[in-house]
Amino acid sequence: MAIRPLRVAELELVAPVWASLLAHHGEVEPRLPTRSAVESWPMRRADYERWLADDGSFALVAEEGGAAVGYAVVHVGGPDETWVTSERTAEVESLAVLPSHRGAGVGAALMNAVEAELRRLGIEDMWLAVVAGNTEAARFYERRGLRTYMHRMHRRLTLDRDG
Repeated sequence: MAIRPLRVAELELVAPVWASLLAHHGEVEPRLPTRSAVESWPMRRADYERWLADDGSFALVAEEGGAAVGYAVVHVGGPDETWVTSERTAEVESLAVLPSHRGAGVGAALMNAVEAELRRLGIEDMWLAVVAGNTEAARFYERRGLRTYMHRMHRRLTLDRDG
C-alpha cells in the first residue's frame, strides 16, 4: 500500500470509497436515512473541491495495486471563534477505507500522514466528526488522542398539516 497526495482532478478515484463510507454510515446510524451514492457523490465531490481550494487544505489517497482503498480530505481554516486554538486549524472532513481493508492499518497510515502534514504546516489543532453509532471509529480516534468536546444533534421538523 502507498499513500500519496490526491489532486482535485483525481477525485473520481475515491468515489467508490465514499460510497462504502456512505453505506457504513447507514449501517451504524439507521435512525437517519442516507442518500444514495449516485445522489450523494456529486454533492460531496463539490464540497471537496470547495474545501481543497483553501490554502493548506489537502487530500491523500491510499492505493493498493493501483486502486484506491482509502483516502482522507483535510480542510485548513482559521482559528475557532469559540475555543482558544492556534491561528490555523484543520478539519478532517473525511477519512474512509474500503470495508475489505478496514482493520488492516490503512486508516492509521492515512492519519499518520495527515498528522505529519499538519505538523509540517505548523497546525496544532485538528477536528473531526464521527457518526454517533460508529463506535469503532470513535475508539480508533480516541486511541490517537482525540477527545469528544461537542455533540451534534438532529431533529426532523415537519409542517403541521392541520393548521
